[in-house]
Amino acid sequence: MNYEQNVFLNCPFDEEYAPLLQAAVFTVTDCGFMVRCGLETSDASQIRIQKIYDQIGSCKYGINDLPASN
Repeated sequence: MNYEQNVFLNCPFDEEYAPLLQAAVFTVTDCGFMVRCGLETSDASQIRIQKIYDQIGSCKYGINDLPASN
């Protein structure tokens, strides 16, 4: 993967947020970038927080879309 083209997407992964996640993935990809997020790998042997650190470290850019809680 190319560091210069990677974008880490940090957002909720619940069903309610799914349409916004899909729109964000589409937009980032359409702009010529590669989306990285916590959903892309399912290696149970890797500690979750370490997986996220590794993904963030492989990205030049990051998008954090964390909605305010009610």
